[in-house]
Amino acid sequence: MTLTGGYFANGLSDWTLTHTEIACVLFSGIVASALNYWLLSWSNKILGPSLVALYMPLQPLASSILSRIFLKSSLYLGSGIGGGLIVLGLYSVTWGRYKGERLGLPSQQQMSDYMRGQSSLRINDPLLKVLYNRGPSHLASPSVFLS
Repeated sequence: MTLTGGYFANGLSDWTLTHTEIACVLFSGIVASALNYWLLSWSNKILGPSLVALYMPLQPLASSILSRIFLKSSLYLGSGIGGGLIVLGLYSVTWGRYKGERLGLPSQQQMSDYMRGQSSLRINDPLLKVLYNRGPSHLASPSVFLS
């Protein structure tokens, strides 16, 4: 971007910023970024990284809706279909997680506690109990691939 900016700029006057522009750049670079990282860290702690990453596609959807409201930009059919697919995907994963909790599948926090040896897992689904008690598959062993 800097190279194309340098190519298309007419002179050094295009690169000078007023005091207000410098304040805006500093605010968006420091305050908004710090707030974003703080919210992401807090969400990771509360919800877990997989669910937080799942909601990242909502940012362009929210951006297009807010630009329609505040900037009066137009929305196109592809944007509407894409936004609908994003919401449908989020709903299906959230619904699957809810169904998993009802089946008694371990949560991400329980799995991480188990991996650190801090707790044991209680699994209610009979099929998952069988799979859990079998342990890791013999196919996962590196010696199978080396021989």
